[in-house]
Amino acid sequence: MSGLHNIGLSLGLEEKAESLRTDYETNQVPIKNFYDMRIGATQLLIDYFLFEQSKAPLTIDITQFFLLGEPFSKGYSLAQEVISPVIEQTIGLKKIESKKENPVYKELFEKYAHTLLRNSLFQLTPLISRLDELSTKKALTLLRENFMKAPADTPLYHKKKVVVTGSDTGIGREVALEFGRRGAEVILHYPGDEFERGALSAVQLIKSAGRSASCYKADFRSIDEISQFAKKAFSDGIDILVNNAGITLCKELGKTTDKELAELISVNLMANYILTREAARAMKEKDEKARGIIINMSSNHAIAGKAGHSAYAMTKGGILSMTRALAVELAPYNIRVNAVLPGGVVTENHLRMMPLFASSGVGTPLQRWNNPSDVAKGICWYCSGEAKNITGQSLIMDSGMSSSITGGYEATLIPEEPFGKRYIKE
Repeated sequence: MSGLHNIGLSLGLEEKAESLRTDYETNQVPIKNFYDMRIGATQLLIDYFLFEQSKAPLTIDITQFFLLGEPFSKGYSLAQEVISPVIEQTIGLKKIESKKENPVYKELFEKYAHTLLRNSLFQLTPLISRLDELSTKKALTLLRENFMKAPADTPLYHKKKVVVTGSDTGIGREVALEFGRRGAEVILHYPGDEFERGALSAVQLIKSAGRSASCYKADFRSIDEISQFAKKAFSDGIDILVNNAGITLCKELGKTTDKELAELISVNLMANYILTREAARAMKEKDEKARGIIINMSSNHAIAGKAGHSAYAMTKGGILSMTRALAVELAPYNIRVNAVLPGGVVTENHLRMMPLFASSGVGTPLQRWNNPSDVAKGICWYCSGEAKNITGQSLIMDSGMSSSITGGYEATLIPEEPFGKRYIKE
């Protein structure tokens, strides 16, 4: 017990728990900073639950649901919308329509509440110890108040301006946070009011670390809005552009409408091309020998086929071709252009569509899925001086899926999950 006690003391949980007793009674006390123990404790429980189901250090960053100045209960309820179905389906509980009467909601809340009560503190210290061993650091960095600290011995980006599109959630948000940790000025993007919270919370986190950050709304289904975003984002120059924004569509060929196809092409290809063109112009204006980096987010769907994803795969394959051509064209200006092909990344959107997604990674050669932070760290390396001679290349990060020969009848089935529904409205 003494070892666990020391863990608790090192995190300062006991002192914080005492000060937060009254917060638990109402949960209306506003969030003053992201190191609020209520956030860290909830993150801890979710991290541990996902590990127990996947046997891999997976995590969902719940800071995207919270905003400074708001009651804790607001962000917690939004996080619960995502995690509650995962818990329900995993442990086989019957779905209950009313969230107020949901026993899982109450159970999770009660477990989290124990961390706020000194007498029950050590119920969670074994979880802390276990997650520390597994290197699942999300919750621990929140509890230890170094969530926005740059990793040791990694490339830094002080005085660099980085623009990341589609950075309200998932990979894009984690990329923005990772560059923020490493000293960059970061411009974030979100597609509409429904997605503003994640981008704003990332801006608040980056600013809390003493960096500069801002975000702009733009619906990339509109060419005018793409152009307006470029003017705002590149007005004071640009060093690194991460073209992450993209939408998916899971429909068989005969049921895909012209409107859906046009929206997919606009967001995934047109926006990518236009923003790359405008970013390259801004990079060339910096000096005679421009130095800039462009990262285009493709997908393992670009190199491996699956039924129902033909339109999506077409756009992601187009990104690969564009990346190779522009890498050659922009090389004389010392502008590097590379692509990243993620696959099997556990994000909020995946869990909304497939609550059991986190526990399905055993089908990959590495027997695990990826976290958005894994992809973000790969991108940061791609943009560093250590990769100065790499251009026109593709970094595949999919736990080995695209390298294995699976195929078979299952690959011909149209998935039932309505991917793309949040972005493409029928």
